[in-house]
Amino acid sequence: MSDIKIETGLGAIRGTTGPSEGQIFLGIPFAAPPVGDLRFRHPIPPDGWSGVLEATTYRASAPQGQSVTPGMAAEGAIAEDCLYLNVFTPGCDAQRRPVMVWIHGGAFTLGGASAPIYDGERLSQLGDVVVVTINYRLGALGFARIDTEANHALYDMIAALDWVHEHIEAFGGDPECVTIFGESAGAAAIAALLGMPDADGKYHRAIAQSGAAARIGSHEDGIALADALARSVGVDSSAALRRVPWEKIVAAQGTAAGEVRAWGPVFGTDEMPDPPHERARSGHAPDVPLLIGTNRDEVRLFTRMAKPDPTPIDDTTLIDRLKQQTEAALHARLDTIVEVYRTSRSSRRLPHTNRDLEDAILSDYRFRLPCLDLLEAHTAHGRAGFNYLFTLESPARRGALGACHALEIPFVFGTTDAPTQDRFCGTGEHVDRLSRIMMETWTAFARNGSPDGEGLPAWPCFSTARETMIFGTNSALALAPLDAERKVWT
Repeated sequence: MSDIKIETGLGAIRGTTGPSEGQIFLGIPFAAPPVGDLRFRHPIPPDGWSGVLEATTYRASAPQGQSVTPGMAAEGAIAEDCLYLNVFTPGCDAQRRPVMVWIHGGAFTLGGASAPIYDGERLSQLGDVVVVTINYRLGALGFARIDTEANHALYDMIAALDWVHEHIEAFGGDPECVTIFGESAGAAAIAALLGMPDADGKYHRAIAQSGAAARIGSHEDGIALADALARSVGVDSSAALRRVPWEKIVAAQGTAAGEVRAWGPVFGTDEMPDPPHERARSGHAPDVPLLIGTNRDEVRLFTRMAKPDPTPIDDTTLIDRLKQQTEAALHARLDTIVEVYRTSRSSRRLPHTNRDLEDAILSDYRFRLPCLDLLEAHTAHGRAGFNYLFTLESPARRGALGACHALEIPFVFGTTDAPTQDRFCGTGEHVDRLSRIMMETWTAFARNGSPDGEGLPAWPCFSTARETMIFGTNSALALAPLDAERKVWT
């Protein structure tokens, strides 16, 4: 690898040449460290520096706990001083390439931009785009409402977009052609940004993979969570949390969330007046193309990773388990929902034991239906929208994971050969081909707002025909796939 030195408005930066001859800059500050009096406040711009910033290694991810699901927790160091980004570019020149800003997932409590599957060099090189991966504050440190401010993590993302607008030209990027893309909580964050007036104009396309911020919290939830956290750590007010070591806050945030709801974005403030879906329905969301979709068997990452062959359950137990995991308004209809899923999956020769039905129903309830709802709201006012369904099955756990949550990520980044991904994604020509198709499609969308990647049929905008691109062993366009299941909910 060779060194590369460039000048930015903040100071000189030294990066390296990557294995694929791309230029890589790691650990660049995009905001001041959110510590001390800046904890629980919206980010402020970073100070410049004299000399040369060595951008050759990743910086710490946000404070977080551990995860029983492999790959969800950050790898490497964690620290409260975490607001750094990474840039992968074909060249620091005057080409003004499309920019793709990645927001990682992890339930708003886990993860970081340094995961090997988020290495952006291949995506950058193949699509001739600039890829930016960012950290943001997590859990209570990212979302506790203290004083009058909330959604600090979302403002971290906005601060990263401001940095892109100010500095990305030095890295060969076009600040007027910015795509935000993310998965799971990262996709929910993108939906939340669609609902935030302060984010308008800072991006020009959006890609949401397996997330839609459908069950977003309220302003009152944010206050209640902060108060519960204060009780958990033994201080007399939420404002006093600024004096508590971050390790103690992270250790207590799970208990506090159990009292109210999960940590995440809240609405009902000047920052986000309404839930994102409502802003889209009203026609006030930004007019940007939206690419959104899910994986067919989302929840199997969580239900089948530890125990691929769970104990069978009878019909009564299935209904009881679904009642525990869905809203009360649906409970009277669960018998009908179960039978529709049983018939549909049997007709398509998909597994349809009661455990399989539970997974399929909850995958739709938590992921596919909210994403479709956001897409329908977004396109109702003439905005461009595109839907996909990822169906390639993982070979891991003897095939028990199916097309589970997060499986599409290494295909999008071209990192199917990252550590452990051979077991998760599989190997072979079909894996390489699908990864290339998805990389070309995502970067084409970033370039012109239309997902016209090589190797796919024409992909029209989502309409009443419910056009959906199936990404699988043989990718193809489908009209209203899995529609019997969708209709039974409505």
